[in-house]
Order: sequence, then C-alpha cells, then structure tokens
Amino acid sequence: MDYLRGLRRLREDPDWLSKIGVGSLLLLSASIIPFLGQIVLAGWGAVMVRRSVSGTETPMPRLDLDFDYLGKLLSTGFKAFLAMMIWGLPAGILIGTGVICLYVGAVASFISSASAGGDGGMGGLGALCMFGVGFPLLIAVSIVLQLPAQMAGIRAELADDLNAALQFREVLDMTKLVLRELVIGSLVLAFVQWLMMVGSMLLCGLPLIPCMVAMVVARAHFAAQLYQKYVERGGAPLQVAHPPSDGPVAPAPSTF
Repeated sequence: MDYLRGLRRLREDPDWLSKIGVGSLLLLSASIIPFLGQIVLAGWGAVMVRRSVSGTETPMPRLDLDFDYLGKLLSTGFKAFLAMMIWGLPAGILIGTGVICLYVGAVASFISSASAGGDGGMGGLGALCMFGVGFPLLIAVSIVLQLPAQMAGIRAELADDLNAALQFREVLDMTKLVLRELVIGSLVLAFVQWLMMVGSMLLCGLPLIPCMVAMVVARAHFAAQLYQKYVERGGAPLQVAHPPSDGPVAPAPSTF
C-alpha cells in the first residue's frame, strides 16, 4: 500500500492547478449553499476511485464549471455522502450520548462533593478522572464504528448505487479483509491533513482550501487501493459503474 500515492499523482496531471482551483471554488460555495460544493467534490473523488481501480490514475478526471457535468458529480457524490451518513449515525449518537453522560456525571460529582461538606476539590478530581478515561474511550469506539462507514462510502462510489453500501454483511466482510490497511491509512491521512492545517494556519490560512481539495485526491487513491487489496484477498468484486463522460460535451450542430 502506498498511502500517499494520490498526492504524487496529483502533480503528474498537467492541469492540476486549474482542477485544484475549481475544487477550491466548490468548497467556498458552501458559504452560500451548505454541503453542495462538498458533495460535488465527493462525486469527483468517486469518479477518481473508479478510474484508479480501472488502471487510469493520471490525469485526474476533468473538473470545470460545466454545470451539466457538475450535476452528474452531485448525483454520484450524494450517494456516497448518504451512505457514510447512514453508517456514521450510530457513532454520532454514541458520542453525543456519551458526552452528555460525562457532563451529567461531572456535575453530579461536584454536587455530591459540595453536599457532603467538601470544598469541591474532590468533585473536580472525580470529574477530571471521568473525562480523562471516558472521553478517549468514546473517541476510540467512534473511530472503530467509522471504519465500516468508510467502506460503505467506497462501495457506493464504485457501484454508483446506495444499495451496495447498505448491504450490512458485505460491508463488514469488506472491512475485515482490509482492516489493517484501513486503520493505518486512515491514521496516515489524518496526520497529513493535520500537518496541512498547521502549515496553512502559519500562512494565515490561505492554502487551507486547496489542501482540502488535495486530500480528496489522496483519499480517492487510498480508497482505490483498499478495493484492489480487498479483491486480491478473495473479496467479491463489485460491478464498477462507468464514470461520467470525461470530455467536454460537444455543441449541438447548427441548423440553418
């Protein structure tokens, strides 16, 4: 597994700067219409996953302001977005419930200490211990629950079909077959993204949006490698959907 292959392939595309620029505009459009640009960009990433699985890693899929093409990317990206949201819902509920329980427990610890005639120090120590143990545990459990969500998203991207992501047993089997690579790759990409964020902050945040687009490319190539590893280990291959047309739509002939 080459976890950073996508970042290297990015620079091999002669039009990489223009594509990063259009991707940045799509992300910035979220300030006007929330999530729209992100979902379109997710659709672009899905097309990249399919092309990479098929052996076409460079150049990247086209990304321009052709609204018909962007509409197709929106449809593709929405399926993957919805799949990950459905699978990520249990983790979200767990974290929300856990944080509420930790907060209530901390407040109860303070009240109990105060009612017993204490000065609140023991209550504060109890709350600190509760958060020190409970919060990392919540994070660890949520990460584990998010792993199948990533695989469900990859299945939706490849098949262009939400049903492929909702096949519970198949998603879990796929996760088990590539679990080691999935965990390591997710940690590597998260660390790289953190480095990009820190570097962007040192430069007044200017490179942050383009770096987010670059991470879409990195994650797409990572997803393609996961699927290839899954098939190599005996996993049932998916029917990979054809990507949208990668060339500009020809104008209709004029009639005189």
